[in-house]
Amino acid sequence: MKELTPVDEIRKIREAHAARHDYDLNRIFKDIKAHEAQLRSEGWNVIQKKKEPNKS
Repeated sequence: MKELTPVDEIRKIREAHAARHDYDLNRIFKDIKAHEAQLRSEGWNVIQKKKEPNKS
């Protein structure tokens, strides 16, 4: 059997995660946020994406 590349492994994990939530983006997002909250409660530092300034 061919060994998976790191990119293929990540794609496989993402596909399985999406399938567990019936490919519902709202459910996937809520699960990710719940996991981040759990990590924070355990003392992990979860880095937030910086917001870009509004370009008016």
